[in-house]
Amino acid sequence: MPAKEFTLSEFLQHSGRVMPALEEGEVVLRRREGEDIVLMTRRQSDALRETMLAFFALSTGEPHAVETIFPWLVFLTPIDRDGCIRELREVGAVVLQSGQLSRLAETIYSWEATALAAWDEQRQRERVGWDADNPIDLGRPAR
Repeated sequence: MPAKEFTLSEFLQHSGRVMPALEEGEVVLRRREGEDIVLMTRRQSDALRETMLAFFALSTGEPHAVETIFPWLVFLTPIDRDGCIRELREVGAVVLQSGQLSRLAETIYSWEATALAAWDEQRQRERVGWDADNPIDLGRPAR
């Protein structure tokens, strides 16, 4: 599904009809005179920019260069890190064809959340007195 298209006049007169289309991805505003305008959300723009920068960093051949773009990658296991980059490549290819930039933003957000959860779990394990097998006393509810 390519980007949704509207006329600039349609956007100016009925923006409420056009704005919901931005939730999926970019919107092209056709103009009679001049170049068309492409609209996207900040989150979608950031996801596209970050993904491009990450792949430029990967193209240097330095395996950890991508961590300058996505610093949270250091919290993933090597297998998950490779899975993240592979998924970004796959989703990025689909997004370029479909224009659904929200999928790319969601993928980045999901991997970042996974990395931060792994980091939090690692920090918990490093705490003095932490024991995964130690049961937690919840107490009984009052009657």
